[in-house]
Amino acid sequence: LTWPQDIGARFVTIAWLEAVLTAPLIFIFFPCCAVFGVCSSGTGRIYSKHTYTFDADEGVCKLDKNNFVTMLYPQAKEVGVKVGWRVIRLADASVSTKQETIDQLRRIHVIYRHFDITFDPSPKRTESKAAAKGAPSL
Repeated sequence: LTWPQDIGARFVTIAWLEAVLTAPLIFIFFPCCAVFGVCSSGTGRIYSKHTYTFDADEGVCKLDKNNFVTMLYPQAKEVGVKVGWRVIRLADASVSTKQETIDQLRRIHVIYRHFDITFDPSPKRTESKAAAKGAPSL
């Protein structure tokens, strides 16, 4: 090999070895959830600016069949939850359907005194559209 080819081959080999040896460490210290701004603390709670803790003995809100908030109860109003937000996580489980939400709420009411709900505020809906849908209680 010529001198420039030797140097090039060494750089490629070093870069490949660094990628193979350090990539697992990157995923350990910087998990995928950190990339999206939502990280688990190891306690089951997902930290997001739209994660709130509620008392399990009081109502929080009513949801339509797609988990959009249609009506708020006082404890949700106090923390700033808005009509039209979507429930994406209850306690330590992701929920996307009405049945998943109901099953998770049953589990929560048996086990916990307080629980966390994470909302996704990005879907834009009006109160009238949200109120027009059926509304299971949360």
